[in-house]
Amino acid sequence: MNDRMMAFAAGLSAMNEALDWNALGDLYCHDGGGSFFADEQREAIQDSGLLFAGDLGDKLGSFGKHPARSLYVGSGVAEIVPILFESIVLARDVRLVNIAGPEVVALNAAFEAAEGPAGQKLPRFKTDPIDPDIAPRIDHLWFVSVLTDPEAFPALHDQLYERQGSAAAVGGGHPKAERRAAFELCLQAAAKLTPPAILTTTDEELPMLTRACADLKLDVHAPATARLSGIVGDAVRHCQIRPVQ
Repeated sequence: MNDRMMAFAAGLSAMNEALDWNALGDLYCHDGGGSFFADEQREAIQDSGLLFAGDLGDKLGSFGKHPARSLYVGSGVAEIVPILFESIVLARDVRLVNIAGPEVVALNAAFEAAEGPAGQKLPRFKTDPIDPDIAPRIDHLWFVSVLTDPEAFPALHDQLYERQGSAAAVGGGHPKAERRAAFELCLQAAAKLTPPAILTTTDEELPMLTRACADLKLDVHAPATARLSGIVGDAVRHCQIRPVQ
């Protein structure tokens, strides 16, 4: 385990060095975004990521499944730490899915740069749609701040954050179409789960994912405690997934 922790630390350091944080800041914040990922913000993201990694070590380490697989949907720089932790320390097969774009390109290049220091192959983002009928299935689904993405789901973003008609509203979008697309995405992702499993998601997304799981005869148990996500500050819970009895 000590060797894996050292490899994890080396891989994380290499990724931080390989990423152009100024360019990433411009992607996340168009107005003065170059300074969005200042040292303080990057440290906060890493601290949050380490807390999530500790959570996952406790919850996934007891499964003992082989192979053990995780699927991260719509993740980005905020998820670097848990992704590396699962891949290196927990030795899990981690799959990453996101829409094509400059952040995915930058992260994939950084994962490649970190492979030497980490001493192992690291995951890459795929931009293909999730196909629920194709293996491999998973026992951990990370689905955090996906449906509240203001670019992918502007109308749903305003609805889920209760910002409609306020100064903070993004505006635009197509509410009915976005809800249909969002539920289909939830259904496709949840269909990959093989219980017992863990679903990591936010309070805003949990109702739709719970409905998708119910359609798949899966029961979702959400814990009373939550942890705040690294960038957005959403409440994130590690929910237990079991077959409906």
